[in-house]
Amino acid sequence: MRTLNPRVRATASHRQEAASLSVQARWLGGYRCEATDLVNGHELLGDEPESLTGENTGPSENTGPNPFTLLLMSLANCTVTTLVGVSREKGIDLRGIEVQVKHKQNRTIKSPASPMQRGLRMTEMRRSIVVDGQYV
Repeated sequence: MRTLNPRVRATASHRQEAASLSVQARWLGGYRCEATDLVNGHELLGDEPESLTGENTGPSENTGPNPFTLLLMSLANCTVTTLVGVSREKGIDLRGIEVQVKHKQNRTIKSPASPMQRGLRMTEMRRSIVVDGQYV
């Protein structure tokens, strides 16, 4: 059992209780993966496009976004959700929000099975936000 130092424990006891989230992913064959939100029951499929894998595993190929795309989608979704919450707190009447997230990689690989996969890194992430609204 890990013991916290007294200063950390005192600080932690004054915080609101933290939310707990849990996600589980299960391999479905090929490069397909099903991820499940164990708290709310939401599910989604992740996959790689046939153009990247060089394989045709049947009609389920490219059934969902790849891991990098899922990460970018998550950041964009989180940004929209945060902006909606802040807008409501500040009394801003929203008409629209658009968030675009792009990334660059240090290299392009031909397949997730490539030995170069281990050295694949995101080198840049850019987020563009457009908000249409006015104070009420």
